[in-house]
Amino acid sequence: MTVDPRTSSLDLPIEWSQLSQAAVDEMTAAMAAAYVATYRGPHPGAPNTEAADTGPLIRAGAQPEAPRALIEAHERLAHSRPDGDTLVAVYAEGDPGGFGPALQIVTDQATMLMDSVTVLLHRLGVAYVALMNPVFRVRRGPTGELLDVRPASGTPEPGSTEESWIHVQLSPSVNRKALAEAQRLLPMVVADARQVAQDSVALSEVLQTLAREIDTDSGARFPGPDRADVADLLRWLAEGHFVLLGSQLCAVDGGTATVDESSRLGVARLRTEVLPELSNRGDLLVLAQATMPSFLRYGAYPYIVVVREQRPAGDVEHRFVGLFTVAAMSANVLDIPLVSRRVREVMAMSQNDPSHPGQLMLDIIQTIP
Repeated sequence: MTVDPRTSSLDLPIEWSQLSQAAVDEMTAAMAAAYVATYRGPHPGAPNTEAADTGPLIRAGAQPEAPRALIEAHERLAHSRPDGDTLVAVYAEGDPGGFGPALQIVTDQATMLMDSVTVLLHRLGVAYVALMNPVFRVRRGPTGELLDVRPASGTPEPGSTEESWIHVQLSPSVNRKALAEAQRLLPMVVADARQVAQDSVALSEVLQTLAREIDTDSGARFPGPDRADVADLLRWLAEGHFVLLGSQLCAVDGGTATVDESSRLGVARLRTEVLPELSNRGDLLVLAQATMPSFLRYGAYPYIVVVREQRPAGDVEHRFVGLFTVAAMSANVLDIPLVSRRVREVMAMSQNDPSHPGQLMLDIIQTIP
């Protein structure tokens, strides 16, 4: 949701109105400290600091700060947020608050959130000079009105939730068209990050359950000589080598696929399009790469891991979309299930060919993504 926080007359959380001015000042100072603690950008004395216009965040060589006007604008933006909504506001250079140009976001806290926001800004060419992303413990009323907000620390109070309040200090030369596109796409990107975070445990359980089913292979539903290796590979992926973004189960027949709606997890919950059949009968495992990059995590092109199961009522594809981690990309190919056996088979064949020394062959294979 894109809103104009300047249209709100509410400056403070409702319950703050019951506090003394001294208490309000104390809470505002605590919030300012939370902003500064998450500051990412140029620092006084660092190379090229003078060349980066950080607006009001760094003044006259002082340490980073969060001006009161910036915090109050964020409070006005956050004053009413229905459950699950993402609020976005853009402040032009010369804004009366004195901290533009800037972008502010209020949304549920989630893993991959900041990575996803910065990937989106970079990909669209939205130039920024600094970021602050404090996480606040928030209580809201039944219609989403802001009752109380304070830095997230200690034991959460009943009825409170964690929200990420993101402030992006934009470059004065920011491309306005690109910024408008970012403003349009941010709620979708944030929704993806939130859904992945909510389903992360379920996604891992589905992958590991499938690995166990392949191991036991009740009813000969997963035929093929690679069955044990495929099960081991799925477990390897679940052990920190594959960031799961979504999964779904599809019935396949004659090149078409039909999704079991109850199986959707992660980003698959937020999509309606369905890819056609991705495997052939007789395949057990297929790895494909998506043709569109993701905004989540690294912003790379996701991979789709497809496991085909033969059921009496017809074949199905278990589809998992995600990103290989740095640990996976740098892993020794001889340590990766299924891949290691294939590599050893190639190495064994190369021993009979003096033009392909074994170590050279291994080095070449290791460089292949």
